[in-house]
Amino acid sequence: MKASKKGLSVKFYLVLFIVMSMVVIMNSYITGCKKSTSDSPGFEMYERAVSAFEAGKYEDALTMVNKAIEMDEDLAVAWGLKGEIYVQTGQKDKALDAFDKALEIEPRDFVVMTARGALLDDMGSGEEALKVLDRALVLKPEYALAWFYKARALKRLGRDEEAVDAYREAIDKNIDMVEAYTNLGYLLIDMERYDEAYEVYDQMVLRFPEVKALGLYCKACCSAKKGDKKLMLKQLSESIELEPSYRDYIMTDNIFCDYWEDRELIELTTSD
Repeated sequence: MKASKKGLSVKFYLVLFIVMSMVVIMNSYITGCKKSTSDSPGFEMYERAVSAFEAGKYEDALTMVNKAIEMDEDLAVAWGLKGEIYVQTGQKDKALDAFDKALEIEPRDFVVMTARGALLDDMGSGEEALKVLDRALVLKPEYALAWFYKARALKRLGRDEEAVDAYREAIDKNIDMVEAYTNLGYLLIDMERYDEAYEVYDQMVLRFPEVKALGLYCKACCSAKKGDKKLMLKQLSESIELEPSYRDYIMTDNIFCDYWEDRELIELTTSD
């Protein structure tokens, strides 16, 4: 029995190339446009906390960032980092409190606003998230990550056309996230705008040549939905040649469900 065509999965996006959203924000936060804090008595401890965070040592990072805050309660970057640590450890309410404290100290910090908006969206408060993200974009209209998370929130609210526009803004602002391209392409496929999705995947491969196999797989998704089996098989074959592990996703990816019983596709996915 074939799977429903309504739920496109493209599961390998999530397995191989999905970006840890909050870590991306964290990297931007660390190097973001902020007033100098290097003279703070807690700044050195904060930097040690950043190193621990980036190494995935969240308990150590939390201990260090708390020490930094004890040394200087008004060290906004430390509160922002504390929020990120709580996000990574699943303590979302505490993360919001930490982001709020950071914004109390530096109300115009568009990076922390973006982190807060992304978190609100993850918590199911999409409308509130959009308000926060829009405030960040008023402060920094060219901030690509804010456009990305706005697009994601709009999509979750079912505002697909607006989401397409916001994803395009993120890409136009030179966002350094493969996920922006895959999300946009996936959305366009869902809207049956296949030629536009093709163009997005071409852009993605130009920007990130190392993901050519992903681009070919994505194009095969378009071809599958257009009913072009010959082209789909060609693109999947080229994709698998570059990245053999993709073979494992095809027969569980609902976008190919109409072809799961096709002899040529079965042969492609089972042959070495």
